[in-house]
Amino acid sequence: MSQQIAIARPYAKALFALADESGRLNCWKDILCVLKVIADDEQFALLIHRPGLQSEQLVSFVVACVTACVTLADEDRSRLSHFASMLAKKKRLSVLPAIEKLYVQQLALQENVMNVTVTSACQLHDDEQLRLQDALKQRFQSDVSIEFTEDSDLIGGAVIRAGTWVMDGSIKQKLNKLKDSMRG
Repeated sequence: MSQQIAIARPYAKALFALADESGRLNCWKDILCVLKVIADDEQFALLIHRPGLQSEQLVSFVVACVTACVTLADEDRSRLSHFASMLAKKKRLSVLPAIEKLYVQQLALQENVMNVTVTSACQLHDDEQLRLQDALKQRFQSDVSIEFTEDSDLIGGAVIRAGTWVMDGSIKQKLNKLKDSMRG
């Protein structure tokens, strides 16, 4: 993934600057969200490596998918077509998820919003999510955007990630620590 991030960085920076200049940051966030979903699809991964498929066909497909999900102004449609064409010709459509990730991080920095991922053993109730959101707002002294996911392997508790900061309060982690202390 780090190689994809390195490849994606200049694209994300240029796209962010262009979207910021035109006042279309949130529109491009939505566009990139759709592009990420497309690029994460296994069938799309097979499609982009299909011999004989012209880059224009890929671009048409990508633009059609995005316009089915996001209402675009003519200028945004034109930029999307150019952007997808450039990535297709350089065989870099597979880095779209990394471009989206970097773009969203830059947007969060500009808006002073901390992106947080909370992975819990089971789904958190709405009131638990709100309490956690309030606690994280205080902890980071900024607004937070939280993505809640589930992982039953954690057994209980949760793992919270924000940038490089990680708090692992899972039962699995506690059991691993206990096991390690009993060995040593």
